Parts: sequence; C-alpha cells; structure tokens
Amino acid sequence: MRTTLNQILAVVGCVVALAVQDASAQGQLSPVRATLTVPDDGLLPGVPFDMWIDVHNPSDTTVTIGLFPYLVVTTDRGEAFTVRPSDPPELLPRPEGSSYLGMDRLLELPPGARQTLTVPIGRGPVGFFGDERLSPPGGYTISIRLDAFPGGLETFRPPLTWFGPVTTNEVRLDRVEPSGSDAQVWNRMQEFTKGHWAPRCWQSMSSLLIAEIFEKYAESNYVPYALVLEPGRGTAYQNRVLDALTRFPDTPVAELLHVVARDALRFGDSIGLEAYHREEAIVSASRRPTTRIRVFGREDVPRQRCPKHDDCED
Repeated sequence: MRTTLNQILAVVGCVVALAVQDASAQGQLSPVRATLTVPDDGLLPGVPFDMWIDVHNPSDTTVTIGLFPYLVVTTDRGEAFTVRPSDPPELLPRPEGSSYLGMDRLLELPPGARQTLTVPIGRGPVGFFGDERLSPPGGYTISIRLDAFPGGLETFRPPLTWFGPVTTNEVRLDRVEPSGSDAQVWNRMQEFTKGHWAPRCWQSMSSLLIAEIFEKYAESNYVPYALVLEPGRGTAYQNRVLDALTRFPDTPVAELLHVVARDALRFGDSIGLEAYHREEAIVSASRRPTTRIRVFGREDVPRQRCPKHDDCED
C-alpha cells in the first residue's frame, strides 16, 4: 500500500508534538538563547515596569519559538508562581502598514539571527500586570518562558523547526518599602482596591484618586506614573508634566515622561514650540527598545509602501 505525503507529514507532526511535550517535561531543548532585561530597579510598589527579551539563534539551522510569554516568579516572601496572562502582550508587533489584523504567534529565527521582543508599559494589553502578587514591596526573581499559545495540539501543529519552549535568564527585581508621601499614596491605592491593588489598576483608577495624587501628594514619586499612565490635555497638564521632568529626573518612567511631554506640547501654542522640539529630540535619541517600539513602531523592517490612491501619512 502506497504511503501518501499527507500520511508522512502526519507521522512527522506526531513525532514533533511528542518531542515538544518531552521538552516541556525535561527542560529546554531549543538552542535559542533568550536574555531578559528589566532596566529599572528600586521600583515603587504597585507600578508596572518595562521589559524586553533579546533572542539569539546561535545554531546553524532555522529554529522557531513561541511568542506566548509566561512570567515565572519567586519572591523573598517564599512565594513561587507563574503568571499566564489572559491578554498576552504583543511581543513582536506587526510592521506599520501591515494588513494582518492578528498577533504573530511564532517567530522563525534563521541561523545566527537575533530579535528583540518588547513588553512596554502603558501600551496595549495589561499582560502580566493584572496579577496583584507583583505589587507588594520586597524582592522578586523573574524569568519569562516563551511557549506556544495555549490550546493544545488540536490548534497548534508545531513546525519541524520547533524544539519546545525557551526560558530566559533570571532577573532580580526589588520594590522599595515606601515612606513619607509615597507610603501615603500606596496606602490610598490599597484602600481604593480593598487591598487588591495590581499594576493594571492604573488603567481603571478613578480621576478622583489621580487628582488626589496631584493635589495632596505632589512630592510623591508616584506623580510621574500618574502622568504617564493617565495622559491629559491642556496647559495645566503641560505645565505639570514639565514640572515633573524637573523634579523627578531619575524616575524609572523618565523616558515615557518625555514622550507624554512631547505629545502634550505637539499642538500647543507658539510659547511651547521650543519645549516641544526639545522633547522631540530627547525622544528621538532614546535607545531603550520599549520606548522606541511604543513611539516609532517596528524599525527592524522596512515600512510598506502606501497603496495607490490611499491617503497615507509620511
């Protein structure tokens, strides 16, 4: 009886699937090296933070990796848990102008190839930051496991270049014990959520609490986060952002503060034109991958040409 090509491919698919399951059980088999970077330390409780992952295929064969990230956490409090985001961040956004509406689920890395995957704060899905266990003061050791999107083998047929999940290095992260006005804000944040504050709460925090931070706790290091994660408009907001840039030069969200300052000043009057150009230059000079992906999109691929008769921006 002649064996058809489809039968051969089905058998190969099953073999690869079993290899994937075995890899998950016994440890990483993929040759891809993944390096996690968390650029900021000494973070306040309850705030999100930038991350990016540099992946490198040092082998002489093409390797495919999954783009569903699991955050693996151990804490100094003795907890160990894995965060599976219900709305996973888009680690590799589609190039500007792409007609594809979904999210890339796999990344193919040719021999020697490198790619940076980004998890910027304040953009897109909540991702890992919906988990309140990431909020309290204390020490955390984190890594990210890049795997296939959930759904099982019924929805995921691994290609021959798939060798299982890839896990990054471990990174130490410390959240400081707040004091002074920072402690007062942290207490109010917990009161607001009845003790269940998660970093995602910045996206749903009431304007009343935002106003309270600005008016009652203006010296708090939470002010830059309130400005970055709850953008505003008008002269008062512009002045508040420019003031924060002066008073909090070392905030972990300094680059994003420059971004929101630039955006707030973009359509301002001529008085703010000089400040706008200054902020534009600072933003353009950024080398942080998470800032650049947020502001400029994918820069590692050429922009698609504007279709004829379409009204595209330059």
